[in-house]
Amino acid sequence: MLCRRGRFSFARQRGGFAMSPNQKKLLSIAAELRAGGMPWEQVALHLHRRMNTCAKWTSRYRAEWQELYRDAQQKRIEDAGNEG
Repeated sequence: MLCRRGRFSFARQRGGFAMSPNQKKLLSIAAELRAGGMPWEQVALHLHRRMNTCAKWTSRYRAEWQELYRDAQQKRIEDAGNEG
C-alpha cells in the first residue's frame, strides 16, 4: 500500500513501514546502544537524530526492533559470559 504524508510517499508493509537499508542500520545501532543501557537522548545524539524520532522506532518498526533489540541483549549476555 502506498501512503502519502506531506510531499513524501512511502510504502507501508504489512504490520509496519517499509525500511531503507540506512534505516535498518540506524535501528540496529540504536538497539545495540539501548541494550547497553544508553538513554534515548544519548542514542539520538550518537545517531544525529531527534530523540522523539529514535524513540518512535520501537513502535513504527516493532517487529524489526524486537528482533534487533533481543539480538543485541543476547550478544551483551554472551560477551559478559566470555569475559568471566
